[in-house]
Amino acid sequence: MDDIKIIIAQLESGEIGDMTQLASDLRSWHDQLLKQKHEDQAKKARLRERVKERDCLYEVITRLQASKTEADMETTFQEVVHLIPQGFQYPERTGACIRLGRRTWCSPGFRMSDGGLVASKEVEDGIILELRVGLQIDKPGAPDSGLADTAVKPPRYLPEEQLLIEKILRLLARQYADHVTFQKLAESEQLFRTTLYSIGDGIITTDKNGVVRQLNGVAEQLTGWSEDEATGKPIRDVFTIINETTKEEVDNPVDKVLKHGKTVDLANHTLLISRDGREIPIADSGAPIRIDDGDIIGVVLVFRDIENWRNAEKSLQQNLKEKEVMLAEIHHRVKNNIAVISGLLELEAEQAERPELQALFMKAESRIRSMALVHEKLYQASSLSEIDFGSYIMELAGHVLETFAPDRSVTIDFDVGPVHLDITHAIPCGMILNELIYNGLKYAFPGSGNGKITISLSERKGRIRMAYRDNGVGYNDAFLEDFADGKLQNLGFQLITGLVKQIRGILNIANEDGASVIIHFPKN
Repeated sequence: MDDIKIIIAQLESGEIGDMTQLASDLRSWHDQLLKQKHEDQAKKARLRERVKERDCLYEVITRLQASKTEADMETTFQEVVHLIPQGFQYPERTGACIRLGRRTWCSPGFRMSDGGLVASKEVEDGIILELRVGLQIDKPGAPDSGLADTAVKPPRYLPEEQLLIEKILRLLARQYADHVTFQKLAESEQLFRTTLYSIGDGIITTDKNGVVRQLNGVAEQLTGWSEDEATGKPIRDVFTIINETTKEEVDNPVDKVLKHGKTVDLANHTLLISRDGREIPIADSGAPIRIDDGDIIGVVLVFRDIENWRNAEKSLQQNLKEKEVMLAEIHHRVKNNIAVISGLLELEAEQAERPELQALFMKAESRIRSMALVHEKLYQASSLSEIDFGSYIMELAGHVLETFAPDRSVTIDFDVGPVHLDITHAIPCGMILNELIYNGLKYAFPGSGNGKITISLSERKGRIRMAYRDNGVGYNDAFLEDFADGKLQNLGFQLITGLVKQIRGILNIANEDGASVIIHFPKN
């Protein structure tokens, strides 16, 4: 500008005579001014682009901040797709698409040109969030933007435009993370509320200042406060407790928890003063509610009416006692009824004219007695659910020996541990042993009948092992082959096999210096 002023002064004073030099200077100035104009226009254009990018980013941020629910996120992502083109050089021909896993939100007629912009980020395990932007050369209804050559030559994007979509992608990723967190918190809150309102004890939660936040139905009944009325009030207004003897107010457990930062239990002989003046004996405890970093954000108070809990416990004990007496009486009557059947079978055996018929009656009576003995043991036991099965075995074996081999010199040895069985296992096992001992006495010791039977019983890791052995003649090969093939014809062993299946056991039969039968089954 100073040069121009000097030239003007020279022209006015007539000092310039060489017009050629003047023309050259003027052209130089013209070129400089034109260059400056173009640079200014380019700066203005870049500034306009930056303003568009800023406005676009602002609009995206504003829309994302308003989104809360799942439905909002769906709508928001679709709206963001329409907002993005506003930040680009040619918004009327720009299209955008957001892809989240298998879901997509795209502007109408969107397609990617060869030179499209892409930004992507993994937002969750295996879930990719992707933002694509492209120029749509043949977008219908778009005004001419001087882009005819882009149909042949891919369009060039500004570096700031790539930065723009990366910023938007980060905002979208943060929005998705917030959405996931919100959903998890909502689910957790719903689970907490469902649990809170379904618990049979009174529950009150407070914030870190001891202000009531929630009450469940039981707490409402005991305190006399509804949840709506109690929410926002200090815990002392809603949960007032006194000493049962002195009637003086005692320290509130919520205050103790907030002071010491740990779970506390209420002292004995504490009364809750309900809103209507009732004095309710209670037991309670308070525990801190912590977040992940360990800071306490509130307290949960759990309490119950121990007076009712004591009308309930006493009633339960009384009902239990009555049922135990009734169950014992049932076992006694069942045992007596079975004894009647057993006596009838004995009479039939005594009057039977044929020996084989007499043997059948005696065998049936022995089976019946094995069941009656279980009910007798249950009636006599301190527990009505299980019997000492070792004691049962010795008594059962003695009865079978006395019935079927009173004059034989057969001895029975026992190796039984402290095993207790319930009735569903004891009766089948008793019948199995009854059959095994009977068969041993009848077939194992021909001739003089001299011999020894050994019964063993043990328990290990929840499984029972029951075994029968004798030193008799053992099983013949045909019998063992039939057992292996599942073709047993012997009625007694068919009964044994069925009973073993009933208790979900495993049956092994072999000859080991006599007959050997081993049964394994789960106790429960």
